[in-house]
Amino acid sequence: SAGVAFRLSGSKRPFRGLLESTGTSSAIVAAAPTTGTSKNAVTLPAAAASSDNRIPIDAHTLESIRLEVLSVIPESLYSVALAIIGSDTVRLMHEVGYYEEENSNGRGSGDGSSSSGSGSSILASLSRISIADGRSEETDAEKAERRVQELISALQTLVQGVGSVHRTIESWEEAQAALSEVLILPGEIEDIRRAEEARKLQEEAKEEEDEARQQEEFAAPSRRGGRGTIAAFIARSAKLRSSGKVQVIKRNLSVKKYAGLIQLAQLDSQRKFKQLTCTSIPPPVAASAADDEASLPSPGVVAQSSILSPSQRMDRLIDQRFQEAEAAARAKERDEAERQDAEIAAREEREEAEAAAAEAANRASSLLRPLTEEEQEIVRDAIYGIGPPDEVLATSDTDSVQRQSLHKLQPGVWLNDEVIHYFLLMLARRDAKLCEEHPSRKPCHFFKSFFITKILDDGRGYRYANVKRWSKKVPGKDIFNLDRIFFPVNVGGMHWTVAVAFMQEKRIQFFDSMCGSGIEYLEALFRYIKDEHKAKKGSPLPDEDEWELVECRPDTPQQENGFDCGVFTCMFCDFLSTDCPLNFSQEHITQCRERIALSVMKGVAIE
Repeated sequence: SAGVAFRLSGSKRPFRGLLESTGTSSAIVAAAPTTGTSKNAVTLPAAAASSDNRIPIDAHTLESIRLEVLSVIPESLYSVALAIIGSDTVRLMHEVGYYEEENSNGRGSGDGSSSSGSGSSILASLSRISIADGRSEETDAEKAERRVQELISALQTLVQGVGSVHRTIESWEEAQAALSEVLILPGEIEDIRRAEEARKLQEEAKEEEDEARQQEEFAAPSRRGGRGTIAAFIARSAKLRSSGKVQVIKRNLSVKKYAGLIQLAQLDSQRKFKQLTCTSIPPPVAASAADDEASLPSPGVVAQSSILSPSQRMDRLIDQRFQEAEAAARAKERDEAERQDAEIAAREEREEAEAAAAEAANRASSLLRPLTEEEQEIVRDAIYGIGPPDEVLATSDTDSVQRQSLHKLQPGVWLNDEVIHYFLLMLARRDAKLCEEHPSRKPCHFFKSFFITKILDDGRGYRYANVKRWSKKVPGKDIFNLDRIFFPVNVGGMHWTVAVAFMQEKRIQFFDSMCGSGIEYLEALFRYIKDEHKAKKGSPLPDEDEWELVECRPDTPQQENGFDCGVFTCMFCDFLSTDCPLNFSQEHITQCRERIALSVMKGVAIE
């Protein structure tokens, strides 16, 4: 709903690395204006592109990573990297970064301008270089997805690195140091530019030195009285080059030295691998004389086998083969019988599940049945009727609903807690009626949103003492004898969701029409169940490891605007309390608003 603040962490992307120290110089990025891009766009030299595999990220991606790291530390580097990889927010920020780069570079504007000193132009230029190998026809979506995969690949390097499991990250600064091994952080761009300028100056000085040396070499034959003038020497050199007899030798690095460096790296890698994988093998135990004697066949056996004739040995071998064949045939028959039994059981189970799903679908469709003319008249008077705003239209015990609250059921209006709490009370009445009709049915209970507010102590932290006596209000005064418990949640005073504890299935699940995680509420409720068992039963929860906390699933019905979250929350409770599948969507919400109004006015949730 409107104003919902998305979580940037806890949810439980191209840019090649550029810096490579080589003595006093580094392979870095050179600033060069290009057509259709920012005048400050940075183009990656070929040498730098192939020398480092670090991935650059923008400030938004770095901030989302920081929040993810702070939510898990202290933890091992292995776990921190996995948490970043699994964060939807990090992926989204890195993916969105692509479109921001394209827009900031004037894509589609035609003027090729951008803000001076923008880091986005640098990232965009390097992004174009990374796809220059035949992938220039990629769509925007493909480019954005590739950015995400490059970021994941870089982080997986940390996960797979030697010692990542034992390297503990205790602060954001330590995390930054580890991340800088595979990522280029936003603050490094200016350092890269200065290093490139220094490298250019070095190269220019070297070129001037080489040119002077060449001129001196060209002039040497004439001074020594050799084979002609400088012009003749140049002509002979050009002739040799055209004939293919001149071989240009690059002297940047000795081949032997390069091969030696590779061997050293391979030896170091093998040494680390052996330290991780090799285990000491105990020395062989010397066999004693008694063991040697025991390993020899007894004289009687040798004598008996030696007196068998060839035909007897053949008969014995044939008998052995027959026995093996019979055993194999029996095993095959047994396996085939087990396979057929498994298929029959699976088919029967599938048919039962399909029948149950069909029955549940029928029940769900009945919940969205068309209203009669009489019911429509009641709804119109409740939602659009004229009268004093504070006029009470429905009451039950200490709860009531005023006309101005029912007017909030008009399309496009937020629901308030008065309507939601009263509708949950109507669901509780319907549930009690169903339990009377079916004595074997376990009851449900519907807490008000104040329960979550109290147990989290208004955001200050978990406090069981605030809700210790609330279980006395549930049917039977024992939450462990209930079927389901509904906990409506008002997130930040602007968004309605609900957490449901399936007590017999040992599962707590979060339902949110904006697909939020809700893990903090799930953990608090599971802690409440454990504390409640210890306080009321006098012992710890016996099957604690069998409970499952389920965050909001992608197939949960989702709202398509910023004001229907309260209606979705009411429908989650309505459908789940009768064990119906959530087969409603945004297109049914106006009908759902009318259903809530009719339930309030009739004093019980309609079936």
